[in-house]
Amino acid sequence: MLSFAKTARAMLLALLPTATACDESYIMTPLDPPLEDAKLVAYSFFQPGETWQVLVSRSAPLSGGDLDGVANATVDVYQGSTRVERLSFWTQNGQAWYRGRTAPVAGKTYTLKVSAPSMPALEGSGSAPIPVALRNVTVRLVRVERHDDVDYRTYEFDLDVPDPSGPSFFRLRLTESFETSGGTQQAPVVFCTTDPLLRQSLIDLEPGGQGSTCFSREGALFSGETFDGQTRRITVQTTTATMKRTDIHLERLSEDTYRFERTRRFNELLGDNPFTEPLDLYTNLRGGLGLFAGHADAQVNVGLPR
Repeated sequence: MLSFAKTARAMLLALLPTATACDESYIMTPLDPPLEDAKLVAYSFFQPGETWQVLVSRSAPLSGGDLDGVANATVDVYQGSTRVERLSFWTQNGQAWYRGRTAPVAGKTYTLKVSAPSMPALEGSGSAPIPVALRNVTVRLVRVERHDDVDYRTYEFDLDVPDPSGPSFFRLRLTESFETSGGTQQAPVVFCTTDPLLRQSLIDLEPGGQGSTCFSREGALFSGETFDGQTRRITVQTTTATMKRTDIHLERLSEDTYRFERTRRFNELLGDNPFTEPLDLYTNLRGGLGLFAGHADAQVNVGLPR
């Protein structure tokens, strides 16, 4: 990961959303206490229809190091005062995961409670957003350029994004599906735009041609504040020599997910592990660190004209 000058850090921090006085559940937490004061760290980015999964570890010291998995935690998911499920421990790649048999329902709010010996208990609530599908998608071939006996085709997409009334937050991604021995996999597709709505991300982007900005693996974050309750057309381009179809993902994010993603991406620019520097990483958990928040993916598969 890259480290940037203090001026760049100050500029990016100024662009991060700030909590209002009524946002009592939004906590900006100084990270990485000393080892003897380690806290629980829990991550669950859940979406409707997918069973619960929570990654549990303990925070790393300021001097650095890995986040140690916690294998003896008690992890419960509640809806209101009713416990939905106690999650079961399983390990993967040396990490401590807890998973369930049930899945969140769109539009519902859930509470995560995690406890473990010798550490403060952790608790926080998050919602599973109702997905929003693109209202209309059109694609056109705008140019073909030949380099080294290979034809590179540039496609332009018009995407009509309907915004529900009230606060709403999104992530736009393009992927290409391909088959492997392990099943269908998806690879990120780089796309570019001159639309200022998407360029507000200012993170995980690269300069593109003719004043455009390009996005890759992380996609483009944006909010619906400027077109509340209306439909907004977004135009993006991608160039390929081989791709015949692409998946366009419009992910609706909870506000917690959106705020976390903004600060996480910024922290990644400053170091390999955001828990090894005294930065403010957004969390909606009390008594610990991490995030319990939802997202909902609506995607459409589009063929590319030759």
